[in-house]
Amino acid sequence: MAMKLRTILAFVGATAIPGCSQGLYSLEPPLGFATVDDDWRSTRMKAADNVGMSMSVFDNVEGGSLTYWGTDMRRKLKDREYALVDTKRVVSRNGVAGTRYDFDYTAPGSDVPKFLVVVLFVTDDYRFVLQLAGHKELQEQYATRLPTTVADLRLSGCGRGSAICEGGEPKPRRAKR
Repeated sequence: MAMKLRTILAFVGATAIPGCSQGLYSLEPPLGFATVDDDWRSTRMKAADNVGMSMSVFDNVEGGSLTYWGTDMRRKLKDREYALVDTKRVVSRNGVAGTRYDFDYTAPGSDVPKFLVVVLFVTDDYRFVLQLAGHKELQEQYATRLPTTVADLRLSGCGRGSAICEGGEPKPRRAKR
């Protein structure tokens, strides 16, 4: 019941504010990106060279933690043949702990390598998934600017003294190449 009430309040608050996503998170388009879609649960942005960035918000569930959702996401992407290259701890502007995952990917039947960076945050109420993707040759140009975007994020859904919001994943690892 409390989760439903918080979701309803977040929806009402988000729809009352111009730039709907501002009710759940604050994300400004980085230099070179244009916002192509924005609603109360997601934002999609695109750069002129076809690199995409998106933020999606999902409800969290009882037992959902950064470790739980990170494991779930890594398994699903591995099943789709994404190769985990690196993980790093990150923190949002308002102190929510998260994890950055860097993946390499080449679609079946293609010889064009791509990159995917996923930054995952989990609060008591929500899961925030920030994604950056494009052609591999553009990765360094964009992925090196991502820490500034992450450091500027403000996320909602943390209760006072939340172990979920402050508890990052234990020992992120760097994959062997």
